[in-house]
Order: sequence, then structure tokens, then C-alpha cells
Amino acid sequence: EIDVSNAYSQSTFPISPLDLVSRAKQVLSAEIELGTKDNGACLADDFEFVAAVVGPINKEEFLNALGSFKLTESFDIDQNLFGFTVDPIQTNRVWY
Repeated sequence: EIDVSNAYSQSTFPISPLDLVSRAKQVLSAEIELGTKDNGACLADDFEFVAAVVGPINKEEFLNALGSFKLTESFDIDQNLFGFTVDPIQTNRVWY
């Protein structure tokens, strides 16, 4: 079993787990919506999106694609997000 506290203490990632979870919640919030409402200000300049069947795409391509979906206009979305945790192996990753 992974000693999570020890893994976090040995991490070289500059953002603490608590702050990273807070940041993830902020980026997913209705006020920012993954960058579509802040014109990508929440995303790093070298942001890259990679999924199973999409990507890698850069920040501009991501924002253009996501903005064209108009998800909140098309669906009544209630995210029901829970269980935010920082991965003890990849301490730059938040799972939820």
C-alpha cells in the first residue's frame, strides 16, 4: 500500500495537494467551465489536452472545440463532482 503522506512529502511538484484540489475545483466551476468562461486564463500557455480518442491538442484548439459544443446551452448539467484526491504517484494529477 502506498504511504500517501510520504509520497506527497517527497513530491517535487510545486503545488501542494490541498491547493491543487482547490485549483481543480475552481477550473471545473460554473464560473470558469474549463476555460470557456475565462478565455483560457485558467490554463497554462503550454496546456495540452490528451484523451483516449482525442488529442493531443493545444490550448487554442481545446478552447475552440469545447466552446463549439455549447454543453450548458444544450443540456441541464448538474456535475455532481465528488472524491477529489491528488494521485500519490503522479502528484500533478487530481482524480475525482
